[in-house]
Amino acid sequence: MEQYVQLAEIALGRNHADRALQEKEKLLSSILENIPAYIYMKDVRGRYLFANRLLRERFAAPMEEITGYEDGKFYDTDTAARMREEDQQVLREGVIVRSEETIENPLTRDVQVFMTVKLPLCHEDGQVYALCGISTDISERKEYEEHYQRMAQFDTLTHLPNRALFNDRLRQALVSAQRNKARLALMFIDLDRFKPVNDNYGHAVGDQLLQQAARRIQESLRAEDTVGRIGGDEFVILVSRLRSPADALALAGKVREAIRRPFEVDCFAISISCSLGVAVYPEDGTDEITLSKHADYAMYAAKEAGGDNARMSTGRRKPGGSEVVDPKGRVPDQPGGGTAA
Repeated sequence: MEQYVQLAEIALGRNHADRALQEKEKLLSSILENIPAYIYMKDVRGRYLFANRLLRERFAAPMEEITGYEDGKFYDTDTAARMREEDQQVLREGVIVRSEETIENPLTRDVQVFMTVKLPLCHEDGQVYALCGISTDISERKEYEEHYQRMAQFDTLTHLPNRALFNDRLRQALVSAQRNKARLALMFIDLDRFKPVNDNYGHAVGDQLLQQAARRIQESLRAEDTVGRIGGDEFVILVSRLRSPADALALAGKVREAIRRPFEVDCFAISISCSLGVAVYPEDGTDEITLSKHADYAMYAAKEAGGDNARMSTGRRKPGGSEVVDPKGRVPDQPGGGTAA
């Protein structure tokens, strides 16, 4: 009788253990099926052993049409090969691999970005027999990151590079010019008579005018040149691969003519002009601070001369030594004899 009681206790204990195990398995299955991530397991040959509900929906296939198959059934050749390479690293070295994957949805053809973690599954003796992958869709987060990164680098009104991005490009251009013994030009532009536009027509009209002015400046440049907005009605131009200072003067005249054409904004015909200051590397400076300073000096000299003209820095002298450029980009014989229309 005592033996029977002991057997009954053992059987009852096992029954409780089995039910506890079943409950744990049920709970784990519920978690895997409902967690907002793509979870799967693969064997050492890269064949699927398990795919949770989210992944089955992505593949539009039941479990029996997924298990036993490799990635080549569900992804393009390049994606499948890249996944296989990561899988082999996990299975061969027994390490955890983290990666950011850009994958095309096999059904919708939409491109999604995933943060994926792959970890080895091991026997008690440490031998790897499978891997588990967990992928989280971070497409929306990446869009936000790219949006905020763009906001940090580009002017929100004109979509031109802002001061920080422009300065970075200027530094890179100076390094390249120094290495290749080439010239480049830096132009500072200030719109003349812009404040009365805001005062008389309102800031909404002023903003539209700035947008149109930005487009006109950009259309006046070559593809390899860069224009940025550094604040208010101030713009900057980086002219790369400059053959001679005369090319910078010709471009300055082109920009001035583009700005002088009347703007049509909200049924208003508005006429403004601009003042430009030009500095050339290496004659006017060999670093961004010096070059910017002389372009700024020249621009203020053009402004003080009445506006609607361009002045070219003559090196390390202040505004009084700058040259004046007439509307056609010519340098007059007498310094200070610039035109102002």
